[in-house]
Amino acid sequence: MPLEDVAVGQILVKQSYLSEEELQNALLEAKENKQSLINVLSGQGLITPSLIQGALAEHYKLEFYDLQTNPPSTEELASLPEAIARKYFVIVVEKKENSVKIATTDPQQENLEEVIRVNLGKEEAVFPEEESTEKKKEKKGEEEEKKSEEPKKEKGKEEKPKSKEKEVKEKKKAGGGFFGLGRKKAEAEGFKGKITYVFASKEGIEAMFLRYRKPLATRFQQIVDAEKEVAPEILVEIINDAIQLRASDIHFEPQGDKFTIVRFRVDGVMHEAGRIPKIYYEGVVNLIKIEANMRIDEHFAPQDGAGDELL
Repeated sequence: MPLEDVAVGQILVKQSYLSEEELQNALLEAKENKQSLINVLSGQGLITPSLIQGALAEHYKLEFYDLQTNPPSTEELASLPEAIARKYFVIVVEKKENSVKIATTDPQQENLEEVIRVNLGKEEAVFPEEESTEKKKEKKGEEEEKKSEEPKKEKGKEEKPKSKEKEVKEKKKAGGGFFGLGRKKAEAEGFKGKITYVFASKEGIEAMFLRYRKPLATRFQQIVDAEKEVAPEILVEIINDAIQLRASDIHFEPQGDKFTIVRFRVDGVMHEAGRIPKIYYEGVVNLIKIEANMRIDEHFAPQDGAGDELL
């Protein structure tokens, strides 16, 4: 999960991007105006969002990954279930046979690696089973009872409380963890390769979540799959589907020599509406050019066109 504003502010102060006074003033303004700390600091001109992301990446000693200029492929994104990606703010940006690169806002989340290893390549998210309230109370009672039975320590010889770091190490050594697995068992039951982390902004990862949206159910895709119609009918159905779904834009995105992805913009968000094989796509494009009074023999220079259609 992304860091809270206070934690982000403390990192910026530690790295001398802000003074303690500037941080406290910015936190107060963020609370009063219900804004994020990053927006307030940017508005005050104290620090830019890019510098903040760089500072956070430096804090974690990770490379900063710009998702806007280097977005992952659909296949890479789908390597982790959407529920896991949203809960832990992690996405796959590169996947090879024996290695995977993960973009995250916080690589120090408890048992993150076990979660990724167990879920990588799965369609449905695998979450740890949380203890019920009754079981937690029962466990707490047993611990208190055990503690009361222990002989009292001599004065001056009380044991020092364990540090959080030591507790985590002991937990891992005992094979604990979010799944009760630990790293070795997680590797045995899931992904066994190397995991590399890179830092990405919260906004960048949130933008990638939109690409998890399932393709729209469209009639033209059913026609293409059934191979029953040709270019004129496909184009008519694409337009009809767009009207029924209240789309404001239709985008055609050629994917090499294989197929073309058709996307509709609905309520400001792009959705995949279907895929057209190359054998149909050229005919569809030529029909659009004819209707819009454009040259069909021009394939490289941009053209503007317009046309009316009675529907």
